[in-house]
Amino acid sequence: MYKAIRIKSWNLEPEVIDIDFKVYDGYGDKEWISPVPGVTGYESGPLKSMVEEYIDKSVFSRWIACAGTLNKYDRLEVPMSEIIKFLEDNERITVEKEYGYIKEIIWR
Repeated sequence: MYKAIRIKSWNLEPEVIDIDFKVYDGYGDKEWISPVPGVTGYESGPLKSMVEEYIDKSVFSRWIACAGTLNKYDRLEVPMSEIIKFLEDNERITVEKEYGYIKEIIWR
């Protein structure tokens, strides 16, 4: 299991939750990723571009899978490090690091 932050829509209190991911063929020839469970069931993002953009961002970057709607839908934030860990665990990528930071991601 992996971790995400779910912020309740009615009181805005954050909660760390366990999630998993599903990777599937999406639009065109791109793979997409979805958190399981999601908030609405429609959360998804283009996997490869999301991961490759992460290399140039802060290690604390997160994917906002659902922005949330006050009193209706919770907000769901997934740390990009959890997506990287999922991809490594499932042998979809190899990560080369330098001084503890990601230098390069090699897709398998």
